[in-house]
Amino acid sequence: MPEVTLKKQMKMVELYLSGLSYNEIMRRVGVGKGSVVKVIDDLKGGRYAEVTDVAGQVDALRETAVRLNKEGMMPTKAALGLAVWGGINSMGVSPEEVPKAIVLTRADRARDLKPKPAYLAGYGQRMTYDLDGRIGGTLMDYMEAGRSSAKLTWERSGFGPKDVDVAQVYDGFSFRCIAGLESYGFCGQGEALDFIQDGRIELDGELPLNTFGGVLSSGRLHGLSHVIEGVMQATGRAGERQVRNVKVSFVSSAPFADGSTFIFVPEPY
Repeated sequence: MPEVTLKKQMKMVELYLSGLSYNEIMRRVGVGKGSVVKVIDDLKGGRYAEVTDVAGQVDALRETAVRLNKEGMMPTKAALGLAVWGGINSMGVSPEEVPKAIVLTRADRARDLKPKPAYLAGYGQRMTYDLDGRIGGTLMDYMEAGRSSAKLTWERSGFGPKDVDVAQVYDGFSFRCIAGLESYGFCGQGEALDFIQDGRIELDGELPLNTFGGVLSSGRLHGLSHVIEGVMQATGRAGERQVRNVKVSFVSSAPFADGSTFIFVPEPY
């Protein structure tokens, strides 16, 4: 079998992960079937440094690419993407900590955008003490910051805790969710443990809570994931975790002192 250059080998890897058949790879690269088979076997065996640690993922990646091709969408440069992702993983960063962003614009500009936007009905932000480089604070700091930010949010939006259909409450540490429910007014101080019982915070409960799993299960982004999930719920785009008939979506997002709260709604407000 004639020697195949590394450039051609990587091209075969790229085309394979893009969902193309062996015959199509042979045609595009100008090699025989034996060369294609050997390169793919080497790929699955972890030979290529450019795409390390993917032996167990190759088939799944290819199946995904095949589905994308059938739907008329061209897969990304898989080989390059794997190399980049390998570098990200080597830094100890989890997948959930990378590709998230929000775009904020005026309602008149958002009206015709795709996908459907959510509208900010109210917000509040308060800090009750000087951070001075510190992370944390007393429980009373958290409670007071939560009360003050939520008061602004309720007043600016015209809604109250009983109007909320779904809530995303920051949970960088598990107690923060309990403190948030109490300080934002969903229940009285000292009542949150009883409040969350009997299915109240489940997907079909009275107050579905952290429907994306919260940062304790989805990855820590200091509240950005909560904002995104609040928008997804308000716009009906949360898939299997979508709460029915969401009109008011509440979010708290703050790494310090529980001091930021938002209300998202599905229509201009």
